[in-house]
Amino acid sequence: GSWDGIFWTYFSQGFSPVLPLTFSINLTYRTNGTFDRFGSSFGGYKFGNEFAAQAGFGYRTDFFFDLTMFVRYRYQGADNFNGSEIENTGGNWVSVVPGINLKLTDGFTARISGKIPFYRSLKGTQLTTTFTTSIAFYYTIKPSLLDF
Repeated sequence: GSWDGIFWTYFSQGFSPVLPLTFSINLTYRTNGTFDRFGSSFGGYKFGNEFAAQAGFGYRTDFFFDLTMFVRYRYQGADNFNGSEIENTGGNWVSVVPGINLKLTDGFTARISGKIPFYRSLKGTQLTTTFTTSIAFYYTIKPSLLDF
């Protein structure tokens, strides 16, 4: 119920043909607005602002799969209600994110990855994940298809 601002940047650098590696970094910052559910006399609830950075390498093979390894850092500020900080919210997380990309067809790729916590510094007592896994599908549009 709030308006938030999201700022994102991405950089990638390949080292082909010398090395079959690609380095990439992704930075995201989210500034959260306040949700005034109960009217202006009660203030509002505001999730803490968030910063996330992910950096790592992709290794291209000559087979049907590629390998990736990233490190992800996330900072979450404490939540606020009516101008007061909410206990047991916010903290810092560092995770390792290994993955494998499966080249299914010429333009279709599936990525299987996991996020394994390496370091956590949380404010107070909080529930947090032990690990996550994900599957993503990508389709690449060839530039020749975009020619008009």
